[in-house]
Amino acid sequence: MNRVFLILIILFIFISASQANIYIDINGALTQTVDAENQIGGGGAVLYDIHRDINVFFKTIINTRILHYNSNDQVQYEYYMNLAGMEYQYNINNIPLFWKFSIAMGFGNVNIDFKDNTKEDSNDSGFCMAAWTGLKYVVTQHLCPFIDIGIHKSLFTKELKNSNIMGAQILVGLRITVYGKNRSILSDY
Repeated sequence: MNRVFLILIILFIFISASQANIYIDINGALTQTVDAENQIGGGGAVLYDIHRDINVFFKTIINTRILHYNSNDQVQYEYYMNLAGMEYQYNINNIPLFWKFSIAMGFGNVNIDFKDNTKEDSNDSGFCMAAWTGLKYVVTQHLCPFIDIGIHKSLFTKELKNSNIMGAQILVGLRITVYGKNRSILSDY
């Protein structure tokens, strides 16, 4: 009985996966982090559509900034976010333009490195969450540029537990369809 149930589950997963699209996002990021300075970076995501307008994803965003470069006061800030979440896409007026809303949770890491060693370096990991909204335009069945504007918040428990690591975030990028295809450009959206 258990074997039959397991085989049916595996069969269901493979059948549903063969119907789904798989995407990769490549993006640049501008991230406000308040106590860890505003930072520029980039990242990527792997997305899997579970419904025509709903995707689940795993996203990584890496940001960095160096203040007072090549001096004794040099400070390097780094902020990493590893998130899993869900994205909803709403088609606007039956044209290849979509409004997107995403929400995600995961783990983040902030590293603050002082070159002169007069201040103690900080490195902490913790829980983070983020939400974005934006637009995606379907250029071809495999390429879609997008822009997302959102907010993020990280909660730490050690060195940075009293720090405010949160703020606005802008992501600009390109979604590439790796498997499957988007709706046809000539079809009704």
